[in-house]
Amino acid sequence: MCRTGGKVNLDDIRWGPSDWDALNKARRQQHFLQVNITAEDIAICEAKALEMGHLRNSIRQGEGNLAGFLGELAVHRWLVGSTWENTYHYDVIEAGGRAVDAKTKCCTTRPELDFECSVPAASTFQECDDYVFVRCLNDLSRLWIVGRCTKEWFMANAKLWRVGDVDPANGWVTKADCYNCSIRNVRRSTEA
Repeated sequence: MCRTGGKVNLDDIRWGPSDWDALNKARRQQHFLQVNITAEDIAICEAKALEMGHLRNSIRQGEGNLAGFLGELAVHRWLVGSTWENTYHYDVIEAGGRAVDAKTKCCTTRPELDFECSVPAASTFQECDDYVFVRCLNDLSRLWIVGRCTKEWFMANAKLWRVGDVDPANGWVTKADCYNCSIRNVRRSTEA
């Protein structure tokens, strides 16, 4: 449990839908689950980011830690009954026992279906069952949960981008080896 001047009971600070139905409906409407970030959310996650420090193999040398923890907190609150574990291999354990890793990307705009979900190649050893992908505005005012898939599905369907590769669709230059798959395709992985 992180401390922000005292113990915080994360179960008392819930927001978002109680299950995936809202995202599934939004998926069909090409919307994403938007979360407005509060000062309390930032305080909780700043404490965790300071405690963790800078991880080896961090693409942004620790600059993305706060956004990453905000993504984890959003996923934890969204998956009602989950436990926020934040281990080296996963971030959240669902009530049913599935290990979920939140993958958060910082951004400047609302996400679109053709934007990419990414998993750094250095993180593929992680022992998790599912990935939940999150986009967080650089100013930390809001974030979006954009999709979920199994790790197995993602690794079988994602494209490996090497350092220095340039995405011709948007000019993005890869800063570290990573696996990418569009939000659209990640969302299709869970459609019935």
